Amino acid sequence: MSIRLLSLLLLCSSAAFAGPTRVVLVLLDDVGVDRLGCYGLAADPPVTPHLDRLAAEGLRFERVWAQPYCGPSRAALLTGRFAFRTGIGTNVEHGRGARGLELEEWTLPEFLRAGSGEGVRTAAFGKWHLASFDQGDDQARAQGFERAALTQGNLGDYEHFTKYVDGRGVPVHRYATTDTIEDALAWLAGMGEEDSWFLYLPLHASHVPFHVPPSELITRSKLESDADKHKAAIEAADHELGRLLAALPEGTTVFVLGDNGTPRPAVEPPFLPEHAKGTLYSGSLRVPLLVWGAAVPRPGVSSALVSSVDLLPTICSLFGVDAAALLPEGRVLDGVDLGAVLRDPKAQGPRRVLFAERFSPNHSPRPEHLWRAVSDGHFALIRNETRGRDRLYDLSQDPHEESDLLDGGGGSEEVRRAHERLAQALEEITGG
Repeated sequence: MSIRLLSLLLLCSSAAFAGPTRVVLVLLDDVGVDRLGCYGLAADPPVTPHLDRLAAEGLRFERVWAQPYCGPSRAALLTGRFAFRTGIGTNVEHGRGARGLELEEWTLPEFLRAGSGEGVRTAAFGKWHLASFDQGDDQARAQGFERAALTQGNLGDYEHFTKYVDGRGVPVHRYATTDTIEDALAWLAGMGEEDSWFLYLPLHASHVPFHVPPSELITRSKLESDADKHKAAIEAADHELGRLLAALPEGTTVFVLGDNGTPRPAVEPPFLPEHAKGTLYSGSLRVPLLVWGAAVPRPGVSSALVSSVDLLPTICSLFGVDAAALLPEGRVLDGVDLGAVLRDPKAQGPRRVLFAERFSPNHSPRPEHLWRAVSDGHFALIRNETRGRDRLYDLSQDPHEESDLLDGGGGSEEVRRAHERLAQALEEITGG
């Protein structure tokens, strides 16, 4: 028997021994690092025992960037590609003629289907927010999900809304977070012991409208301000996630990610409302990421630089799928596999800089408005491409980015080098 054949047999037997792969990806809506107690950045965080447990028993990432708005963040997460490639730089418009995520883009469930011979079951429940009216009510399945029960966008009321179940409109009169978890539990109940599956849960919580959740789901009694209600929605989400966690089979891996920072009306000191969701500051881009379960052999805290685009190749790799190898020629995958960091929290990780952007309108070769940001974890550069203005911040000394190091045109040699280094990185990412 050849060494190569023996290696292949050992690999196959190892995979068989490992059993099915199961992954849950929970996306929290408008929840920055300031809103989870496990990050220790807020004086009065929501009570979240289940998320705290994931952080304590799993891996908590400290330096993670998403995109500044809901739609662009979802597009980047599900494609592993930055906004200037997908064309989604702001939230998807719903007027006639508008376009959301194009079907030519490969999404996470499509990679899993192509790489596993359709051996991975997939479902999405919650909020989609990637399709225009012209793209219909069943885009999630057109983009590869086997089963979907989603709202097209944000809610006007958390207890009365319409969701689309495999493209069919269904009126709902139940608290949205509870409804999403019930859909997930029903789907999981139909999975067999040998099934590999991927479950995507983009929750509505804690996006506006600010509201008071059902009393049995929360602990806080002070519910006067927008911040109070924002925290209450997170408590309700944690409560319902606890029910989901209790139902997961052994060997499941859970990812919990924020889609962008906390919205301005809910921000509390020392965080700055003017640097909240929708901006290119850290208050908008820095989000929580917790990973727990089978893919994390020991708990820890990672300081590796992570972008939300990295979750696609990372999750694909857990299923034995090489996402980059499946992409058509000429298409670029921006995400990198975080497998080494999941196995060792002290690993530096493959990413050297973080990148985010905001532009409008979508799918425009020459956007009317364009902002970009890049960071090496120490310094952050924010560029207004429209006005040709740069701002530079030292995150180690100024985490809330209040002092622009380029203001007045001065700065030390270290500042000058940092500016040049990050400007070059920005040009390399975007192609100049």
